[in-house]
Amino acid sequence: MFKTNKLGFLNIMPNIELLILFAVIGVATGPMASTILISPALLAVPILSFFLPVLGLSFDAWFLVCIATAIVAFLPTHLYAWIVGMKNKTVETQVLIRHTAGMGMGGVIGAQLLSLASVWAFTLAFSLIALLAIVGVILDLLKKSKPILFHPYLGNMPSGLLIGTVSVVSGNGGGVLGHYFCHFKRLPVQLQQSTVEGFVVFISIAAMVGFLYPASAFDNMALQGFAGVIYLPGAGALAISHFFFYWLCRNRGNELDKKVLSMSFVIFLLASLTRMWTT
Repeated sequence: MFKTNKLGFLNIMPNIELLILFAVIGVATGPMASTILISPALLAVPILSFFLPVLGLSFDAWFLVCIATAIVAFLPTHLYAWIVGMKNKTVETQVLIRHTAGMGMGGVIGAQLLSLASVWAFTLAFSLIALLAIVGVILDLLKKSKPILFHPYLGNMPSGLLIGTVSVVSGNGGGVLGHYFCHFKRLPVQLQQSTVEGFVVFISIAAMVGFLYPASAFDNMALQGFAGVIYLPGAGALAISHFFFYWLCRNRGNELDKKVLSMSFVIFLLASLTRMWTT
């Protein structure tokens, strides 16, 4: 999986410019995820699509790496938020237990499907989830309830499988569909976010396994430091940067800050979708 030198040590020589890009992305995703509770991958993946060509890398060839690296990088922060939620008793444990098996299976399946998919298929799936995220943010600003996306007779395993698969194929760990699912389950507002963090943790861990052993071969273009399709130096830089700024901004910001950041997030996603479909 890694190339080694003559002494048998791992030969990991990261591209410094690429590491800086991942670290800077964490500066943006950390405060946004902490303040308005959005899925950070919805920011990270479009930003990478903007700036990878500047570094001479094609997003069409690297979209799988971008998604895998982002999902793995954000996992420690989601795990931290979930543990804090469990300590504060703001996790709906029974809902989590019933559905995480399906979500885990969906995470692995989604990673495998994504490794076989084209960038067009990913763009379509990402657009769907991004639009759902936009609708969710706007409804939260207007103090309106979210629409019901799940059938009442859908079982625990199928619903978890659907959430895990669609989330990973669309390039995130399940935060968007997780919020809609918690609304469908009529969980109290104070229990929703920490429960969603638990969903994301299990989906991300399962997806990581799928990304370690992708269904199709990947050309790393002579860059070192890959585990499957996960770019480990980039994941490390993004994880540290994102976690630090998430922690720094946790439980901060007033209502005006949240409204401004929410509208900025909506505008950014709309601009990103426009660019994805017109270039």
